[in-house]
Amino acid sequence: MLAEGRGLGMHVAITADRPGSVPTGISSAFQRRVALRLADEGGYLLLDAPADILSPSSPPGRAVIDGAEAQLAIVGGDPGVAEQAKALGALAEAIARTGRAPAAGVGTLGTEIPPASLPADVGGLPVLGVSDDTLAPVGFEPSGAMVLSGPPASGRTNALRWLIASVERAHPKVTRYYFGSPRSVIGQLPGWEATALTVEDAGSLAKEVAATIAETGAGEKILVVIEQIGDFLSTSADSALVEMIKAAKRSDHLLIAENESGGWGSSWPLLQEVKAARTGFLLQPESMEGDTILKTSLPRVSRADFPPGRGFFIARGKSMRVQLPLVE
Repeated sequence: MLAEGRGLGMHVAITADRPGSVPTGISSAFQRRVALRLADEGGYLLLDAPADILSPSSPPGRAVIDGAEAQLAIVGGDPGVAEQAKALGALAEAIARTGRAPAAGVGTLGTEIPPASLPADVGGLPVLGVSDDTLAPVGFEPSGAMVLSGPPASGRTNALRWLIASVERAHPKVTRYYFGSPRSVIGQLPGWEATALTVEDAGSLAKEVAATIAETGAGEKILVVIEQIGDFLSTSADSALVEMIKAAKRSDHLLIAENESGGWGSSWPLLQEVKAARTGFLLQPESMEGDTILKTSLPRVSRADFPPGRGFFIARGKSMRVQLPLVE
């Protein structure tokens, strides 16, 4: 804002209790400095002014401006706080009468976004969540393979429930298949065409789904969810799941594979096949996880800056910080 805003007509004023509290990178962006009486006389030297230019006996409002001693004006002409507040109110009313629109507030990304506040789709795409840079809903392409990753207590279950619901909102006739644990609340959701809750069932259902994906036309939508995909590594269902993932990546249908952050580091073909799509949502990620999981660099971040449900959506080599809504 400081470096590029001037060319856009933006003006910035900041205050600080001493010159040293302003970082050099910020201080260098300002052309004018107004120094009121400082507790540390050495601070005047940083402003190219004599150290004794102001003293404790200097009246309030006495300042150093452009190297010269000056007296700041009093709003309203009366030093009383109440009188100054009235004068500022009158100034605001005078500005409003000129027809200038009030400045828009600076928004922040919410931590608990109700699904009802989001549209059914964004340009025909399912809604992913609210973007950090625009504070507006963003969509995602419901095709191919998608990684869902995050540490414990990061909101992975809520994220998976929302992605399922979002695809259904955009495609009400979607056909859904589930692979995972019999203890999962995701597998107990209504509306699954079929579920595989054991390794044996996963192998047979994966073959059926792969064939169905290959035969289903573009007018229909299939959603495949694999929860805790790491549980199927090196099992009898492993190779069948790999073939199903390949079929999904060749189609216009969507496959979501969920796993804990630390479980994606392996080079097993089952995981590599999903990661190779380089598309996914990383909840509360560490900076290195963008490269290790989806080969996309992330900004320097800390997990402490990410509440549950917030992370980076990665697609086509680009990342976007997004907050997912909280499913009831």
